[in-house]
Amino acid sequence: MKGVTVLLLCCIVRVTHQLQWQLLAADNKTEGPGSRRDCALGYHDAENRLFLFGGRSKGKIHNDTWYYDFDDKNWTMVNPTTAPEARFTMAFGVWDNKMFISTGEGPKKVFYNDVWRFDFVTMQWDKLPQGTNPPEERYGAAGGIYPGQSLLWMSHGFADIRYSNTFTYDLINSRNKWVEEFTGTSSYNPRYPHARCVQGATPVTPDHFVMYGGCLGGGETGGPCPSSDSWLFSRVNKKWKRLEECFSPRMFPAMAPLPMGVNKLRYRAVMYGGGQKRPIEDTDEFSVVWVDEAPMDEIGVFTLHMSNEGDDDPSTKWERRRAKATNGTDGIPSWRIGHSFSTVREGILMFGGGKGDDIWLLKGDVDSVDESELIGDGCSSKYWSLIHFHGLFMFLGWGLLLVAGVFVARFLKHKDPLWFHLHRIFQVVGLLFSIGGFICGVMSVPSDHFKFGHGAIGLIVFLIGLLQALNGALRPHKQEGDEQTIIRRIWEFCHRFFGRSALILAQVNISLGMFLAVVPTAVFAVWFGYLGVWVFLFVLMNIKKCRSECGNGIKPGVSSGNYQMNSKL
Repeated sequence: MKGVTVLLLCCIVRVTHQLQWQLLAADNKTEGPGSRRDCALGYHDAENRLFLFGGRSKGKIHNDTWYYDFDDKNWTMVNPTTAPEARFTMAFGVWDNKMFISTGEGPKKVFYNDVWRFDFVTMQWDKLPQGTNPPEERYGAAGGIYPGQSLLWMSHGFADIRYSNTFTYDLINSRNKWVEEFTGTSSYNPRYPHARCVQGATPVTPDHFVMYGGCLGGGETGGPCPSSDSWLFSRVNKKWKRLEECFSPRMFPAMAPLPMGVNKLRYRAVMYGGGQKRPIEDTDEFSVVWVDEAPMDEIGVFTLHMSNEGDDDPSTKWERRRAKATNGTDGIPSWRIGHSFSTVREGILMFGGGKGDDIWLLKGDVDSVDESELIGDGCSSKYWSLIHFHGLFMFLGWGLLLVAGVFVARFLKHKDPLWFHLHRIFQVVGLLFSIGGFICGVMSVPSDHFKFGHGAIGLIVFLIGLLQALNGALRPHKQEGDEQTIIRRIWEFCHRFFGRSALILAQVNISLGMFLAVVPTAVFAVWFGYLGVWVFLFVLMNIKKCRSECGNGIKPGVSSGNYQMNSKL
């Protein structure tokens, strides 16, 4: 009997240590803030109240402040003497019994970079000074405050263009100012996270900031929208580190650090929800065509483990875990987008992003993750987007078939008329693939399709490709013998010049597209190795052709009678 009791107690301890969802407040259909998303959230421990500000719902952007009293179990609207302008998608957090917000988008596409403070005790808002180096106004930035620390993080975001810089704001009164921790990077630099917005992000330690996904396309740049790349920033060495891809692509997910466990050198943050492909009301359109969608109980867990307090290169790992329900199978929240997290002693509070104003608690701490069930092998990122189809079609078109068509026309003219038929087949089929790739590329970028390098070069190459097909169909036929008409010579020069120019630009642009798409390192290696093979073959065959023509007394670049195509071609 004693053994059974011990076993039962062990099972109870194990269950209580798992990550668990608990519904704290059901949807209030008559009173309260109602269904909304992208709001700021903060918990006041002394009064057991959850505060929220702003957000958007059904086309309306809010600037109201509410709190939910967990003891009285009701919502109350706060009426401060002043308040921030209406906005959504803010960087926010809690420190010293106060909630802080920054950035966001208001009505009529007005963007902000100000910092506001809400006092939980006086229930009043006040605006803080900006300092000498404030960030650009933006929305869709991500950030937060690590529990117990006085730094408000804010990174990336969007206004007229997308941003890739990272800031912190010191909330101590004598230090109120912004510090630019990272100045940003080009969207073609694979070593750093590209410009984006509406990503998930949170400080995972006092000095480390983890980020996942977001929308990289539009705003004078290109890239996946949503994305599945993940990055870690160290405030100590000012460096970004790319992490493994572990989940489906996401926009508008929520992230927050878990309360600490026994090991004070092990930190964890969780990610939940976000736009993958599910049609949810009041969401943006996504470019994902197919995705292995996350199960409803999936929690993304990021672990950072230091060997000592001064460790500059901690070990990191993403995992997919299950969060259990405390009330059976119905005790799991619906999948949501644009919800908000706030870390508390018992776990993480969640509000918004669904169809009501319900409040949930993800109960657990850093140690609870160890007892939570792994999903699969712990990591999985399987999906097809318009970016993938764009890249595949452009590779088959400009990277394979059109290259082969030029190769045949350049080096196999002695196989007349076989070379011409192969050339025509390769060019026609390659052009069809490139048209499909062009359409997918345009559809994958939310806005400003041709206001960045890859898009502009792609448009030029696409137009040249169409003109090449047209002037090939309308070509003047060759005359018998070596002497050709001036019109034919001009046509041959233009056809060769524009064809080769487009081909070279296409290879450059495919390479740029690799950088924009944030592909894994292995894909870079395969592409540049493949491109190197083609370059080697062209150089080798040109040398061979030159030697052959010079040996036969033929001036290089001028065809002999034996190398002419059929006179009717």
